[in-house]
Amino acid sequence: MHNITRNPDEPLEKGFEMNDKLEKLIEEVKKLTPDERIKLIKEIFYSIDNERSQIDDAWAAEAESRLDAYEAGLIEGMPVDKVFEEIEKKDE
Repeated sequence: MHNITRNPDEPLEKGFEMNDKLEKLIEEVKKLTPDERIKLIKEIFYSIDNERSQIDDAWAAEAESRLDAYEAGLIEGMPVDKVFEEIEKKDE
């Protein structure tokens, strides 16, 4: 079994800081049984997965809409190298 303990003084990930609400929640979670914590982890995972699925569905619908508009002559295409040039300009 792996040891996955962490130093509480180290942030969970770069740019992430705990607030009081989250710290209290974590303390309450620690009081749960291992089985209850596993159920909680599954529920959190599935809630994230569900949100991701909704985002994926929205992006697919947007892509279909853009393709339909392109095929109908309502919008023009852009060469991929031009697209990447535009992205690089925004990053500067």
